[in-house]
Amino acid sequence: RVRMESAFHEGCEVDDDSKSDDGGHGEKRPRANKRKRLIVLDAPNVCMAHGRHSVFSTRGLRLAIAYFEARNFQVMAMMPEYYLDRAYVARKRRQQSRGEEVSAAKLPDDIDALESLCDDGLLFTTPAQDYDDSYTLEYARKHDAVVVSNDRFRDYVDKARAEERDDVRDWLRTHVMSFTFVRDEFLPNPDFRFV
Repeated sequence: RVRMESAFHEGCEVDDDSKSDDGGHGEKRPRANKRKRLIVLDAPNVCMAHGRHSVFSTRGLRLAIAYFEARNFQVMAMMPEYYLDRAYVARKRRQQSRGEEVSAAKLPDDIDALESLCDDGLLFTTPAQDYDDSYTLEYARKHDAVVVSNDRFRDYVDKARAEERDDVRDWLRTHVMSFTFVRDEFLPNPDFRFV
């Protein structure tokens, strides 16, 4: 337990130089304001992991958010907007009830909870027709965030220009944190180190 906790405090604070104080003398001096690093959750990945890959468990997402919030991290999650589309989900459930093959990854168990997370500014959606991992990873790269996911993002690497692939792989190695659940306990990779 001690080792895991120390991993999340080592190197996870960043300077917020966006705030400065001129002290009334016209010269800008940065204020010492430390904040924890931004965590971006790959929401479908987290939900499916909590549901043991057979249920899209919204509870898993709430547990992961609570874990990072309790440790004073900035946290947000991203997922395709179709997860909140009641008509789409209802259509998938009808298909499933008729015996058609429907992936559990397309059937969120609690749309109300997902909407509540959106209302709270913790969950953000990506366009349904687009590749959601691109949005998640580009946002994380832009904000020097850590992505929580068990996805290896091979397709994201493959989409990168050939001359950028090594840089993309390096970034993923240092900015993607794996995790697991033990019942309802969220456990991020204890060996992950913030860089």
